[in-house]
Amino acid sequence: MRPAHWVKNLFVAAPVVFAPHVLSEENVVRVAAAVICFCLAASGVYALNDWCDRESDRNHPLRRTRPLAQGMIVGRDALFLAAILATAALAGAWALAPAVVGFVAAYGALNVAYSFGVKSLPMAGPATVVAGFLMRIGAGAAVIDVPPSPWILVVTGLLAALLVAGKRRADLATSAFAANPRLDHVLYVLAAATLLFYVVYAVVGPQPKTLYSVPLVAIGLGRYLQRVVLQECPQGPTELILSDRVLLPTIAAWVFLVLFLVHG
Repeated sequence: MRPAHWVKNLFVAAPVVFAPHVLSEENVVRVAAAVICFCLAASGVYALNDWCDRESDRNHPLRRTRPLAQGMIVGRDALFLAAILATAALAGAWALAPAVVGFVAAYGALNVAYSFGVKSLPMAGPATVVAGFLMRIGAGAAVIDVPPSPWILVVTGLLAALLVAGKRRADLATSAFAANPRLDHVLYVLAAATLLFYVVYAVVGPQPKTLYSVPLVAIGLGRYLQRVVLQECPQGPTELILSDRVLLPTIAAWVFLVLFLVHG
């Protein structure tokens, strides 16, 4: 179920964080419930994905420790778990709002397609992951009944693309293939674009005080590039962020600073 990866679902809370006029106890509870729905859906997708990849994972230096690859869990149980988690996610989303059901269902369908072959396509695989992050933003906006900010969508999409490229770079670090210099260039361009659009949002967007948080964004992006490109860290983005002694405190400081600047 990979609970460490549930941190990605905090993107569902982005709309309420950057929209102070809708901040209320009820909306915070609703957003938290939407985050839980996406956690259930994501874990269902992981169970299905591990079932699809169980044979190839046995020959991977890191993924061979997954329960299905080791034979600790049989395929039937994994599929049953995936079905239960998907049902619970949809039921919870329905209790929140019909629009949230649509986003959760679309997220699940997209990732089912990803597990059954889309991930092997050169561009479709990364696009699917990026779309999943945007669906989280859409669900977070729908649950509090506000339109998603174009700025949040653009910055989230660029950041998601950066994480996808970083994961690909980490996969190369654990394989026999040499790193592709073009991929490194893509990482630099995506990081620069993410920072640029965040600065533009801070300058011309509805929350000008967020300009004070730009240095933390720059530090976080720089540290991520250092670990992925220069140090060739074999960890995926989630594992890297949660274990790095610079990235995690930087992100935590950014969260608290933005909450203070927007809501303080």
